[in-house]
Amino acid sequence: MSRWGAARRTRSSLVALLLAASGTAFVGCSGDSPDRPESMVSPDASISSAPLDEAPTTPNSPESTAAAPWRLTEHPLLDGQVVYSSGREAKLSTILESLGGGVGAIDFDRDGRVDLFLPGGGKLSPGSVTGLAGRLLRATGAFEFVDATRSARCDTIGFYSHGCAATDWDNDGFVDLLVTGYGGLQLFRNQGDGSFESLEVSALGLVDRSWSTSAAWGDLNGDGVPDPYVPHYVDWSFDNDPICQGERDRTLREICSPRRFAGLRDACFLGNGDGTFRDVTETWRLPAEGKGLGAVVLDVDRDGRQDVYVGNDTTANFLLLGSENGLVEQGELSGTAFDDRGIPNGSMGVAAADFDRNGLFDLWVANYQSETFALYRQDQAGLFRYASPSYGLRTLVPEFVAFGTVIVDIDRDGEEDILVSNGHVLDHPAGAERDQVTLALARRGQRFERLTWPAGHPLDRPRSGRGLALGDLDEDGDADFVFSPSDQPAWALSNDESSGVTFVVEPIGVRSARIPLGAELQVETDRATRSTVMAGGGSYLSTSQPVFFVVVPAGETLRSLELRWPTGATQLLPLPTGERRVVAIEQ
Repeated sequence: MSRWGAARRTRSSLVALLLAASGTAFVGCSGDSPDRPESMVSPDASISSAPLDEAPTTPNSPESTAAAPWRLTEHPLLDGQVVYSSGREAKLSTILESLGGGVGAIDFDRDGRVDLFLPGGGKLSPGSVTGLAGRLLRATGAFEFVDATRSARCDTIGFYSHGCAATDWDNDGFVDLLVTGYGGLQLFRNQGDGSFESLEVSALGLVDRSWSTSAAWGDLNGDGVPDPYVPHYVDWSFDNDPICQGERDRTLREICSPRRFAGLRDACFLGNGDGTFRDVTETWRLPAEGKGLGAVVLDVDRDGRQDVYVGNDTTANFLLLGSENGLVEQGELSGTAFDDRGIPNGSMGVAAADFDRNGLFDLWVANYQSETFALYRQDQAGLFRYASPSYGLRTLVPEFVAFGTVIVDIDRDGEEDILVSNGHVLDHPAGAERDQVTLALARRGQRFERLTWPAGHPLDRPRSGRGLALGDLDEDGDADFVFSPSDQPAWALSNDESSGVTFVVEPIGVRSARIPLGAELQVETDRATRSTVMAGGGSYLSTSQPVFFVVVPAGETLRSLELRWPTGATQLLPLPTGERRVVAIEQ
């Protein structure tokens, strides 16, 4: 039976349109059907994974030296020519340089391949900040790209950029880009012809002259129109740029802690459905001061309204629960504001997953050096327990400064795994290096293990890690990874595991937003029931491909796929028969 309670389970008459070249099935057609060859898929079909010939070698302790636990391959982007610029070369040691940039995994031209957009950052000189345009990479094959920035007309920027928050803002079938950063917002509207139009955001009601970071889209008032929540950082400027001393050498100037600055108020805008927005920051009484870096949107407390969780840097995290009167801050009351000592952490990347399979989504936060990564387990609707110790997270070496983070089953064993992109924010950190390795955590029962890698492996190579996003870049039905370090070449990582069965489910909303952020998928096999959410935002400054990554582990048989739309309606999907990609249209 469904874990989603009172919602009536219906089995719809779903048509599957199979595309042999791409392995895509379209189901749940309502309205116009895609112009593809049709074939029927039985709703009673099942998928059995082939037996695993040889289980991958995995370490049995956080300090194990086992070789290459997962099969992963590194792929540079445009031969290493895509680099986010922090302006560090000016040697001004401003806090602006510390945040870095993200990445958006998008299919901007609707050809079925995952393209990439990476903000460019900027340049600094005494008293001056100059923005640099991002890069749009159009996919031509598996991990093969061409630079489409100029031809797609997204080669302009008016400020120092950080984040890419992507969704189909105007519900026309083509993904749009909201770029965040120091000095404003920029909205690139996808015109559907392979190009974007840069819109004047103030004329649309997106008035934002502050320092925005990881914006997250969702449907915050339930009208089917996407709404952006925009976290803000601190009140730094060249007029408020204190000189801070280094930890290693006090004669050296160092980047200041965010504790030296007042936090800024986040912003929230509601889409009016006509291409404009209204600012509800004041009317919804958002908290007056935060230092927001990561944000994720989903229905946390299962009441049918979407909520927002914000990771704040050195101040209490926010859990903003949706209500009839807007968003209501419940971080402290819910147990998600602090660690288990009542201390606010330096929180950056955030994500959500149902770790204990109780039908409620838990919250994951990547934190600063010497702080335990936070796993807040939701025991009752809207009430959380700080569960990091019980999941073995206190055993991690404490030098990491963590940013981008994603949760997905990488080794195909039916359990969630975690990747974290790390890199220090200080020029001369004490007790840690500026460049740091990527952290891989494998779920083993009720605990997470840190995996270690042979010398030279891409996950063992120190980098100045920041943004991280998921996308099926080689169209094999599983999640691959795209990283955007600071001042270093962007790179990707393919998942080359071969056990079990994998495919992606792409939901397309009709009554919900076209990209129905907040939708949930319940996957039932003969051994387990697993729930995942296609949240808005998540990770750090980044947008992952808006799909569900489904894994059927070796030895398990797929029994059902049930999709819960943001409207609360549920839809039972027919089971695929070998497709790598299934498109489900809301009925």
